Amino acid sequence: MRTPRTSSFAAPKRHLEAGFSLMEAMVALLLLTLIIGAFLVMMNTFSGLVKIQGNIADTTENMRYTMAALVRVTRMAGTGGLPIVYPNAAGNLAPLAVDVANNVNASTGFTSAISSTNWTAIASRPAVAGTDVLRIRGVMTSPQYDVFGGNFNQPVNPTYIDVPETSPWSTDPLNPSFNDMSQPLNAAGKPFLISLQFPLDIAPSIGGLRRYAAYRIVEATNVASSGTSPNEVQRFTFDDSIYSSFNPGGLAPVPSTQAYACGYLDDFIFYVAENNFGEPSLYRLRIDDDVAGPFTAEELVPNVSNFQVALGCDLNVDGSLTANEWFLSEGNAAAPSADQFAGLREVRLSVVSRTQDPDRNWTADADMPENAANLSGGDLLYRYRTVTVRVALRSHPQLAQ
Repeated sequence: MRTPRTSSFAAPKRHLEAGFSLMEAMVALLLLTLIIGAFLVMMNTFSGLVKIQGNIADTTENMRYTMAALVRVTRMAGTGGLPIVYPNAAGNLAPLAVDVANNVNASTGFTSAISSTNWTAIASRPAVAGTDVLRIRGVMTSPQYDVFGGNFNQPVNPTYIDVPETSPWSTDPLNPSFNDMSQPLNAAGKPFLISLQFPLDIAPSIGGLRRYAAYRIVEATNVASSGTSPNEVQRFTFDDSIYSSFNPGGLAPVPSTQAYACGYLDDFIFYVAENNFGEPSLYRLRIDDDVAGPFTAEELVPNVSNFQVALGCDLNVDGSLTANEWFLSEGNAAAPSADQFAGLREVRLSVVSRTQDPDRNWTADADMPENAANLSGGDLLYRYRTVTVRVALRSHPQLAQ
């Protein structure tokens, strides 16, 4: 009997298909979202740090430029011959080459901390409240020119003085180009200082003596040369109504043989004001014509939030400065009297610069220099850099016994 054969083809087995359940997919999506979110937060943090570091780098660069500009001009205070103080009509000393308004109000009017005299700034640029204002007079950014002493007494008009084309002492060409009155330094109305060899002695009540060359300040005019001398270039006339307060008494008549040098004067005012974008900036006002203005306002450096000035006055005439000889400072907020100010030896300049943008994660307070007010409110959201330098007034004879 034949045995039936079994088929070699078995029924296929069924297998479950591979995949994720809905719950697994939702967990995976959640984890992916958390990873991407953390990555974006990290990238945003790094981006903010890079931006802040860039702002700090810009702030540091701004500080370098700011201090270079301030130190250069401050060191040149009175280089044309103006003394630190001068005897006014009442016989009292008053600040001249250097003056300071301390922690001013938000206005365009400044008051000297030393003499209480008022200055007028440009109307569109009021100062940032609580900052100092520094005024530097007698800076000569143009060359000094030698003059013939006898040129004070011209036969046509004794009030004119002629500036020669060549130096009467070295015969070198001066080339002042005074005929080009369109140039800013050569414009009519620009103050012009005549230095005299005859001494002006400043003797403050604190003791000591400072001996300067006497001087007269005249006003540049565009009066044509008379042609009486081949060396004539341009004439300058005394104007007693302008700068009369700068001309000490006892100097008239001026001995013509004592005149030895002359040059254009610049009068600068440094202070903090807001620019057109509402940001605090260091401004420089340059007086274009007479003592009252008009002014040219120059924005030197943006994001300068504070400017403070301290005055080191050698009260005991020993050639050095101690802590109690610094005025308008952190340790001594008082202003010097005019006689104490006559002993001015150094000016300490402190500039506070802030980052362009606020840092919301920054909470540290900044140390304000000298006698400045502390920061508060939204000002605390910025990062700050403070730089302080001491500037010796090299152009002035030191107070000596």
